[in-house]
Amino acid sequence: GATTRPIDVSLAEKVRVVYHLGMKTFSIFVSLFFAAACQSDDGDKSPVGGTGTTEVLVDADGDGVIEEADCDDSDATVHPGAPEQCNEIDDDCDGVVDEDPADGAVFYYDGDGDGHGIDAVSVSACSAPESYATGAGDCDDSDPAIHPDAAEDDCTDPVDYNCDGSVGYADMDGDGSPACEDCNDSNAEVSPDMVEVCNDGVDDDCDGAADGPGALGESTWYADTDGDLHGDPGVSVESCEEPDGYVDNSTDCNDEAASANPSGVEFCDGLDNDCDGEVDGAGAIGGMTLYPDEDGDGYGLESSSVLGCESMEGYVSTPGDCDDTTAAVYPGADEVCDGLDNDCSGSVDEGLLSVVYADPDGDGFGLTLVSMESCGVPEGYATLSGDCDEADADIHPGAEEVCDGADNDCSGSVDEGLLSTVYADPDGDGYGLALLPMDGCGVPDGYAAMAGDCDETDGAIHPGAEEVCDGEDNDCSGGVDEGLSEVFYADTDGDGFGVEASAMEACSIPFGHTTVVGDCAPDDGDIHPDATEICDAVDNNCNDLVDDDDDGLDLTTATLFYPDLDLDGYGAGVAEMSCLEPDGHVLDDTDCLDSDGASYPGAAEVWYDGVDQDCAGGSDYDADGDGVDSADHGGLDVDDLDPSCTTVCSVGLTPETAATTCEDILDASPSAANGTYWIDMGMGTPLETFCDMDGGGWTSCFELVNTTDEDLVGNDWFDRCVDWTMSGNTENQFRITVQ
Repeated sequence: GATTRPIDVSLAEKVRVVYHLGMKTFSIFVSLFFAAACQSDDGDKSPVGGTGTTEVLVDADGDGVIEEADCDDSDATVHPGAPEQCNEIDDDCDGVVDEDPADGAVFYYDGDGDGHGIDAVSVSACSAPESYATGAGDCDDSDPAIHPDAAEDDCTDPVDYNCDGSVGYADMDGDGSPACEDCNDSNAEVSPDMVEVCNDGVDDDCDGAADGPGALGESTWYADTDGDLHGDPGVSVESCEEPDGYVDNSTDCNDEAASANPSGVEFCDGLDNDCDGEVDGAGAIGGMTLYPDEDGDGYGLESSSVLGCESMEGYVSTPGDCDDTTAAVYPGADEVCDGLDNDCSGSVDEGLLSVVYADPDGDGFGLTLVSMESCGVPEGYATLSGDCDEADADIHPGAEEVCDGADNDCSGSVDEGLLSTVYADPDGDGYGLALLPMDGCGVPDGYAAMAGDCDETDGAIHPGAEEVCDGEDNDCSGGVDEGLSEVFYADTDGDGFGVEASAMEACSIPFGHTTVVGDCAPDDGDIHPDATEICDAVDNNCNDLVDDDDDGLDLTTATLFYPDLDLDGYGAGVAEMSCLEPDGHVLDDTDCLDSDGASYPGAAEVWYDGVDQDCAGGSDYDADGDGVDSADHGGLDVDDLDPSCTTVCSVGLTPETAATTCEDILDASPSAANGTYWIDMGMGTPLETFCDMDGGGWTSCFELVNTTDEDLVGNDWFDRCVDWTMSGNTENQFRITVQ
């Protein structure tokens, strides 16, 4: 019903011919030379249709598309080529609303209806098409029990229900017990089906107790209550290891007394200490030797002893009495001045007699040469000797010595301690010269009581003076500037740390030196005790530990290595940071099944076994990768070796099966999707053409370039396009657009 407007077409222009017949649209791009049909003999251009006028092109909304090609020339967002939006408007003027929208959601093909589709088959739409879901990641779209949200709570089931690439089931040691039930899946001799044996702490049967009760190989152990290492034959247990309080023998005759056992020694204690069946037998240790005590003083006569484990009347266990007729005489008795040996020491009145000295002046000190022994101190005598002048009571040992020319304290010296040596002190600093001493009772002017001055010309120099850093021995210590200098170390690399071998002393820090020692690389300023250890095979912080051996290693310089449990060269799981590759680890982390050495990226895929050997992802039942599982394995694909063939192998998929029109393909295959198909337009050579199946079979994007001067007059398709366009046929719509 559209009005056909003539357009001035020049010889070398590319012409786009579009016709719409019912639900068919064919778009033909033709670059050709119109010879006789569109040009007069003299070369002048003639308007198509012979009207002789040039059409004015209108674009009301300014979107770059003329109103004849624009399905809504009042809206600049609506025109051919515009992005389709979810707004119930035909934004791109293709006759279909909201198809493949730019703001649509992604939906995934969900063949088993479990709410999760396969990643490889997805569409963008405003709402979910039938058999599509918003969830992705289904690793088996033929089984609704398998999807990312499925529960996986049976560790003995080897199926990956939640599609996370792993299952609880594993049996690394091949003992028939899964790892989730096996307490040691690296040892085939340990599992819940094994029998517990005595083997040094191994839990063979996985019951949580190693070498528990009833284990094969148990020993008999006997109670040792008294801890004497001899067991009670009447109390025993069976166990792999010796229980606390038990021993491996049953030789004790009395397990309540540690002193009674076969290794014991017989004592006088009422026990059979040596387990020979006799209590307190002959030779028992602790048997008493008893002595007669007639005077009852607790000490007996040693010459009349008897033996026994128990005491007897009139006998005592303590010997040593030297007079058993006198109770006041016995060892330890107080000696009194009575002419008897009271303490049986062998001496009479010992310790009671003392030497006294004649003391005429009564000063408490007597004459050493005039003495006698006495039980007391008679008048005119003293217990102390040593008086050097019995005519003067002020002179005696201990008297205060005074400076009077007399020996007041009887020390043998006169005025000792009162005379002092003084030293010449010309500079008056309180310290004199040691070479000029003299004795006296005081300190004369120009002298000092202390010697040791090393410079009598300078009052500021003397012992005890403050040492200053001036090159002088200020305190007369014999050293110059001592205590003021400090040890410095050469710091050649300027890192603040020096080398111990370069130590030197100075009052202030010299240039290029430091007070801190410990640099192990004096020529490298990056290596010192405060540096951070990094992965470079160098001891950066001078602690004799390199790289991984140093707990202070900066892990940002380390490398991530992944466990490679199946040793196939591909890793997975929790990575370890390390400078050097640890055993059993690799840099790669792309292994999808690290328990199977035959599964890794690039491995040969074995289809239809449920295992992703090459780690490529996707369904193991879709060998041709067209996103649809094989019909032989629960899917819809009738030919899983041809990705172009899914549910139905339609016409138009190859040059050999080329269709006449897109509508023919849609008639033969109603489920055919938008895409490129092979169309034979009657020119002898099938061409690939985009078919818009959503619109009912529109054909577009056919292009023919005349490069051989072929005369296209008589070509059925070309003739029909030109004829129908120029005929003014109102039943069909035709449009010629200059490109």
